[in-house]
Amino acid sequence: MHACGHDGHTAILLTVAEILDEHKHLLEGNVVLIFQYGEEIMPGGSQEMIDAGCLENVDRIYGTHLWSGYPTGTIHSRAGAIMASPDEFSVTIKGRGGHGAKPHETIDPIVIMAEFILSAQKIISRTIDPVKQAVLSFGMIQAGTTDSVIPDQAFCKGTVRTFDSDIQNHVMDKMDKLLQGLAIANDINYDLNYIKGYLPVHNNEKAYQVIKEATNDLHVRFNESDLMMIGEDFSHYLKVRPGAFFLTGCGNESKGITAPHHNPKFDIDEKSLKYAVAVFLKIIELEQVFKTN
Repeated sequence: MHACGHDGHTAILLTVAEILDEHKHLLEGNVVLIFQYGEEIMPGGSQEMIDAGCLENVDRIYGTHLWSGYPTGTIHSRAGAIMASPDEFSVTIKGRGGHGAKPHETIDPIVIMAEFILSAQKIISRTIDPVKQAVLSFGMIQAGTTDSVIPDQAFCKGTVRTFDSDIQNHVMDKMDKLLQGLAIANDINYDLNYIKGYLPVHNNEKAYQVIKEATNDLHVRFNESDLMMIGEDFSHYLKVRPGAFFLTGCGNESKGITAPHHNPKFDIDEKSLKYAVAVFLKIIELEQVFKTN
């Protein structure tokens, strides 16, 4: 199952739309509301939205994501880089199957895949400056169907997270070279499918300051966000228009709302929705979209 808070995001923006409609006589500018489309699956939906013209005549753009790791009543952001580029990859090791009692007659793709997975971790820990951010994680391994048969193939999928395109390319190149070496040493073939993901989310300084100022008059606490290795296709909007992204805390330990995103027990404190609505409305006010007396 998938649980990430997108239903809450929809509720937030619908509420902003309703309030703006009720007070449209006070508006002297236009507010474009963009509902997130297809963010979870590469290549994401934001570029398609841009191509469809959603940012025409837009001067600045703001976005938020509910975040259960932060408590309700808090808003988190930072200037510059805030979220990483999330790449995805898959690897197929093609060996030679056979009976589990006669491994010498096979080329065991499971053992070779295990060697690849362990060795790939050294790309991060031993070839990249430790003060620079990079993550390589495996999320799926598939091989075989029973206990006594060595399969002819093994398959895995994973993710790479970086902020720097040089490091991104370095990891991709090292993975391929590692597989080349395993292929030569073990007489196997392999397929590496590496998909570069969204750009890192990079907040504009002025837009970040608007978010920070928006929290001043509200009953909400602003905190400087940690640098996060998660990815977000909002980055494509920021490549076209200046803007900034912030996280809206939706966790509540007293209510037992502590599970992380993508966890079966994920939940949100619905009180967090009103804080996101209030911040968006205050941003609109600070951007001087409302008429002034």
